[in-house]
Amino acid sequence: MNREERVLNHNKADVAKIVTRKPSGSEGAEGDIAIGHTANGTSLFAKIGNKWYEFSSNESFGEKELRVKGSISYIHGAWGDAGTSNTFLPMNGSSVKSDSIDNTDVAINTMLLPFDCRVLSIMLRSDIALGSTSMYLWDSPSGGIIDSSDTSTRGELSPTINMSSAQTSYLFQFSGEYTIPARSNLAVQIFPNGGAGITGSFTANFAMVLDYDIPV
Repeated sequence: MNREERVLNHNKADVAKIVTRKPSGSEGAEGDIAIGHTANGTSLFAKIGNKWYEFSSNESFGEKELRVKGSISYIHGAWGDAGTSNTFLPMNGSSVKSDSIDNTDVAINTMLLPFDCRVLSIMLRSDIALGSTSMYLWDSPSGGIIDSSDTSTRGELSPTINMSSAQTSYLFQFSGEYTIPARSNLAVQIFPNGGAGITGSFTANFAMVLDYDIPV
C-alpha cells in the first residue's frame, strides 16, 4: 500500500461510522458513509446529493424476506368532542377519541400494522379553529399495549401547524424515515392550542398516509 492509499484508507476510517438505523437527512455531510445492522439487515449507507442511500448486502437479503418498498395506503376517521386536551385519534374505524391510552382502551385508539410502516403525513380538519397544533406518533412492538403514561413508546413529533381557520384542511408532514415494525400498535396524539386544549363542542376528521414495505 503506497502513501496515497494509506491516506485514503485513514480518511475513510475517519468518516465511516457504525449505526443501528438509516441516518436522517440532517446527519452527516456529502460523501459520508456509514455501516451497520439495521431493521433492513446489514447495510452500507452513503450520503450523495444531500440524501442518504442504503445498500444492503447479498447476505443481508438472504437473512429476511424480500419486501416491496413504497406501497402507499391511507386510513381516515372522525370524532365529535366537547373539549379536548391531548387527544389520541380514534383508529380502526372507531369514532371514540381518548385523552389517554391504557390496557382498557388500547384497541379503539390504536392501529395494528400488518407490515413495516412509515407515517408520511396526516391531514386534519376541524369545524373550529384549533390554533397551534402538533402531533406525536406512538408505537409499541408486537401488538403490545401503548400506555400514555410511559413516554418510551412515544416516537416522532410532527412540525407545529397553526390551524387558524375553521373548516380548513391542514397537512402535517413527517420525515418518512421513522420505520415502525410490522405487528406494532400505532397511535397518534394531537396537541391543539399549543397543548392547552380546546373548550366547546366541535367535530374533526383526519386522513393518514402510510408507506408500507410489502413482502413478496
